[in-house]
Order: sequence, then C-alpha cells, then structure tokens
Amino acid sequence: MPDLYVSTLGVPFRAVIARGSGERAFVRIGERADDDFALDPVVWIDQFGAATGAQALLLERSGAPGRCFRLGPTEPDADDDDALCARDVLAATLRRLLSAAETQSGEPIQRVVCVVSGDADDETRSECAQAALLAGAQIVEILAASGADALLEGWDDRTRLTLTESGNARSADLSATLSRTVLRALFRQSIGLAPDARDAHAAAADMLFDTWASGKDVARGMSVTLAAARGAPVAAYAPAAVFAALDSALRERLAAALTAHGAVLATIAAFDVSGSWTQPLGRALRALAGANTTVRDERGVELDRAIRAAPPQARATKPTLGSDVFATPESPRTLRALAQGEPVRLLSAGTRLPATSISESFRSSSFLGAFRVVAQRDGTSLPLMTIPIPRYAERQADSYLRAVVHADTDDVMFVEVAYLYSARRRFAFVEKRSEREVPLSDHVFRVVRG
Repeated sequence: MPDLYVSTLGVPFRAVIARGSGERAFVRIGERADDDFALDPVVWIDQFGAATGAQALLLERSGAPGRCFRLGPTEPDADDDDALCARDVLAATLRRLLSAAETQSGEPIQRVVCVVSGDADDETRSECAQAALLAGAQIVEILAASGADALLEGWDDRTRLTLTESGNARSADLSATLSRTVLRALFRQSIGLAPDARDAHAAAADMLFDTWASGKDVARGMSVTLAAARGAPVAAYAPAAVFAALDSALRERLAAALTAHGAVLATIAAFDVSGSWTQPLGRALRALAGANTTVRDERGVELDRAIRAAPPQARATKPTLGSDVFATPESPRTLRALAQGEPVRLLSAGTRLPATSISESFRSSSFLGAFRVVAQRDGTSLPLMTIPIPRYAERQADSYLRAVVHADTDDVMFVEVAYLYSARRRFAFVEKRSEREVPLSDHVFRVVRG
C-alpha cells in the first residue's frame, strides 16, 4: 500500500506516490501547460461540491453560482454562510491530489505526509494536519522543509526566503522585488510595453516571459505568434540580449535581497529552490554563490528529502482506534435518564477507522440537556465534544447516539457524532495536547468529501 507525499511549498502543489520498495511516481494532474505533474491550488466551491485546478478556473469563468479561492500568501475571506477558511480550501486541494493518486496507483492511500515551510508555526502545522484528515487521510505526518541552510520559494505571485540557523528558521518575504509579477512587468518594459497593458501584444509578451520563467532555453532569443479573431496575427519577439538582461536583473535583485535580510552567501552551504519558476532562481543563485554552495532546483527535491526523513510504512490493515469513546450526560445528576445509569459506549479500542457504531437504545428523557463525548485511554480522559439534545427528543420513546471517528492520530482526532438522526450530526477536530476542539461545519465536510 503506497503513501502520498505532498509539497505545499509554493504554487503549484506537487505530490509523489512512494512505496517501501523504492518505487516513486509523481501524481499526474496535468493542469498546467508547463508542468504535467503539478496542481494549481485554485478551488471552486458551491453547494454541490468542490472542484480544483483547471476545472475550477472553467467554473469561475462560466459564471456558475459558487465561490473561487486561491491558496496563497493571504487567507481567503470567510462568509457566515459557509465559514470557509484556508484549511478547508487546502483540504479540497489535498482531496484532489489524494483521489488522483488512488486512481493512478489503483490502491487506497491511508498515509499522507505534507511538507510545509521550515518556519511554519504550530498553528499552521495543525491546520495542515486537519486539512489532510478532512481530505480523507487516516495517517498524517507534517514535515518542515529542512536539510538545507536556505529555502527559496518562487511562487507565481510571491517569493520567500527561509534561512535555517542552528535549528531556528527565520523567513523573509521577497515579493516586493522578486515576485514573478514584478519580473514580468520589468520584462514588458524592456521590450517597450506598458506594465499594465492588456492587449494582444501584451499577451504575446507574457508568453515569452513564461517561457523564460519555465526554464526553457532562450539563449538564441524567441518569437511567438498569436492568431487574432480579426485582422493579422500578432507577433512578438525578444532577442537573447533581453533574456540575458532579465537574468542579470534577477541576480542583482536577489543579491540585494539576501544582503538586506542578513544572509551571508559564504556561510550558506546549500540552497533548495521550489515553486513554479525554480530554474531562473536556481541559475541566479549559482551565479551568485559559486561552486562551494549546492543549489538544488530540480522538481520535487523537497519530496525526495521527505521520503528519506519519513519512509513509506508497510501496512496490511486499516488504522484502528487507540482509545474507547464514551458519551455521558453533561451533568451527573441526569444519569438516571439512562436506562442503566451508566455512560454509553460508542466505540471500543481496536475498532477499524473510519468506524460507525450505534449504541444500545436508551430511554429518552427531558432530564437530558446534552451529552459530553470523551475518549478514554490509559486511565486518562480526553473531552471531544458536547452534543445538545433537541427539544423534540423528549417525545421519543427511545434514542441513540452515533459516532464516527474518521481518523485518530497522535496529535489530532477527527470525530463525527450525531444524536437520533444523521442530519443532526456534528464534526470536530480535537487537538489532543491542548484539548482544544476545532469545529467543522457539515457543509464543509460535504463539499470537500463530495
């Protein structure tokens, strides 16, 4: 059974299917013209489900009802109606990668290893773990990008540098001078176009720039021709000297940015470059750093390192629940409302996940206001969530509680509990160390898993 390794460093996202035998394969998405193994984390979410990548862009242009989100430097705005946050959009993206990986490998995938930036804080790592669990993973590991003194992430709209010093990571945002958008405007000016031009000539110039940014050979210059609906085709040409000047400008700006943020090239032994335009950044670093500094800019280098740090695990069966899950009335004085006067056992340790159990029926009573659901393991109790009992339940002769534990990890448990009917179900992530409950709406679960 293979494992899935996902890189969240920059845009686009990439993923690798890895097996214990050493076999590896990039997950094939093919939604970018310049990369057959990458997924643009653009997510379209409506009441019917979530679409990602090229399909999301198509829905956005079609005017269909819904909302389009892009994972990037800022968190998407959340409305009261859907309460979507960056975690939920990331979950939809991971769901797309997980589904594609299972289709490609022909086997179910239970374990997902996500690579995050070296300076990611505990909250970011927890949100990434929650997103992977929501996407359908049952075993999740979060690895910080490490193994190099510096990590340079070249996103489509952002460039970021993470320096690792004696185990501590500090990050610098280089978007002001090194983002792809800034360099594109510089290229337009060099061939006589306004930075904000939007005509056919500007589109042709952008194709030239994208060719350079993708790392293709432009040493002899390049020309492109675009067909026009009316009139003559539009052609654009950039000589080799223009691309050479662009490389030079990138080196100068990168050197100035490194100096401004206190990065001494002589003390950096290795750079890792990731993102959507790694090769131009890699060339610039090699020209600046010299032969004594290693620069790794090949596709998926961070995934190779993650596989070495957390090798694929051999598993013959599904993961099991490591604790008992009980439900007790919120107040001890209401115990008499239960038939046996004891907590209701929902799930026992050793139950395969995700697991569903319906307890033995018990008598409903107006004395019950809510149930408190806890997990007990090794003599300790972990509060999971509180389930309020609706008023109409007082008229029911018998009642039941239903519980599903979708995933049980060392740090986070993903739980679903329902009283009487599944329409009353509640979802929550529970962070075990802090005993913090992070609620999840039924709507979000439906659109991500749908």
